[in-house]
Amino acid sequence: MNSSLAAPIRLRAAQRGAVLIMALMFLTLLTLLGVTAMTNSTSEEKMARASRDYNTAFSAAEAALRDAETDLLGSGTRAPVFLGPAYWFDGVSNPSAPAAGVCVNGACAAPAAGSTPVWEVAANWNAAGGTGAAAVYGQFTSAQAFPTAGPGAVGQAPQYMIEYVGLVGAQSAYRITARGWGPNSVQAITLQEEVLR
Repeated sequence: MNSSLAAPIRLRAAQRGAVLIMALMFLTLLTLLGVTAMTNSTSEEKMARASRDYNTAFSAAEAALRDAETDLLGSGTRAPVFLGPAYWFDGVSNPSAPAAGVCVNGACAAPAAGSTPVWEVAANWNAAGGTGAAAVYGQFTSAQAFPTAGPGAVGQAPQYMIEYVGLVGAQSAYRITARGWGPNSVQAITLQEEVLR
């Protein structure tokens, strides 16, 4: 009788640790799945935020392009300053005009041949609204400002520059460069278009 009872006791003793090992393996697997799901969720949230910031900056830059077109057509608060080759800062028509490559309130004299384009000069964007700077969205058109808080908020107001390029037939060609920023002013979008007038 002793020999028949001893066999089941030995089997039970050999199996006692197997359940614990299996449970630990399942817990480890579940932990890895949870960490992976959390990482994916965080990554997707960052991508969604970046996409939102990009779209906000793009919308702001697009609005600045339309604002510049309104300014160029003379539909804003200032008189039309862009009059073809005789635009207000043209050295021939206006001897006191600024030098080549200089911007004043968004109106830019074309740079000398081989020089850096006005829209690539960081100082033209940094001092917006003053001499030697880009125009701020709504500055001359009274367009409604972008919100600075809440949905669709921008970190700073969109800006634009209008540069006289030259004559195309009987019309004047202008390059409009607009820049918009996302909610945190890190995401910046620059758009350009050429307009005949």
